[in-house]
Amino acid sequence: MDFLRALVQINLPAFTSKQLLVIFLEQEKDLSHSKLDGSGPSHKQSYYSLAKCISVISVGSGNLMEAVQVANSFVRDLATNSNINDVQVVIALLSIGEIGRHV
Repeated sequence: MDFLRALVQINLPAFTSKQLLVIFLEQEKDLSHSKLDGSGPSHKQSYYSLAKCISVISVGSGNLMEAVQVANSFVRDLATNSNINDVQVVIALLSIGEIGRHV
């Protein structure tokens, strides 16, 4: 997590916090698809690790408004998206909790 935090803080053009969030949110989709179609193992620890990474990226930039926006987007998805699956719900809730822990 320290490496990821340092990567966000130095703000390299190729690894901005927004770009890193996109990469990790794609992992959320991959995890939920592998769980649904049975193509790969999906362990609960991977959900928690992904949530921690999302939190470190959104809080690590030093811009708390960005962290709040990420948490709000998860809340919005949970409240309005009826097509969200169980894996996405778990990752969203864990991410909100991890962001809240650091804000």
